[in-house]
Amino acid sequence: MQPPLNSPIGSNEWIAWFDQVTIAINSIQKSGTTADRPTKNLYIGQRYFDTTLGRPIYLQSYAFGVATWAFSNGLPA
Repeated sequence: MQPPLNSPIGSNEWIAWFDQVTIAINSIQKSGTTADRPTKNLYIGQRYFDTTLGRPIYLQSYAFGVATWAFSNGLPA
């Protein structure tokens, strides 16, 4: 997403852009236990290092508030 350079600072376009940047930054290098897997600001392919499992997992789908995580080989995590 490109910053809205032609819009004034503080406009809705800039707010939306910063919201997207915040989501991207917050999702980088997340880790924790299986019980602490993220539940907000999710996107398909999001990486999470599950310390309970000792390996990275990826968000495979998210529908109706239910996140489905998988290992890189596609098996459920």
